Amino acid sequence: MLGAAAAQQSQTRVVWAFTVGALIGILLLIQAASSSWRRSAVLLVLLPLSVVGGVLVAPLAGGVQSAGAMAGLFAALTLTARGGIALLRRITALEGENGWAHDPAVVLEATRDQAAQIVQTALCVALVALPAVVLGSRAGLELLHPMAVVLLGALVSVVLVLMAVLPAVLILVSPRGGGGHFDHPVGVEPVPVSA
Repeated sequence: MLGAAAAQQSQTRVVWAFTVGALIGILLLIQAASSSWRRSAVLLVLLPLSVVGGVLVAPLAGGVQSAGAMAGLFAALTLTARGGIALLRRITALEGENGWAHDPAVVLEATRDQAAQIVQTALCVALVALPAVVLGSRAGLELLHPMAVVLLGALVSVVLVLMAVLPAVLILVSPRGGGGHFDHPVGVEPVPVSA
């Protein structure tokens, strides 16, 4: 009995060590792509929010414990990381072009630029997953059906995180506190953001 408990504690430590290592690796990859530690940390912290929709609909497909549901959640995390990195890279590019750092207008313009790509990706993934949802959990779809259901639910939260939550938090955690005076080149006005 004591041996089993000690073995389980050892396995738990190994899982936590791999989890921490994976998180550090993800942070380093995001930072390499975005060139900003602060923005990379924000994206990493917001990644779990992107699977909330999938977790909420998981009971419809047998729960979160199934391998298919876990694969759907992992796919949602991957889509969020990809979309978030693209958004961070666009922000960095716009700042480099205009010479304006930490400007909310740049974040909003980058979000607007990436919106079509985010929505198109979500729609394409939804179209691929929809047949497995409609067909149900019949023979041969035991793994695919829960994955598709969870992924469809998670796509809603993925889009919300990438188009609303991430830009808002990036503006709030900017070095200037998300408001007030921002540094612009002398004699140059910021790019207006149309509604």
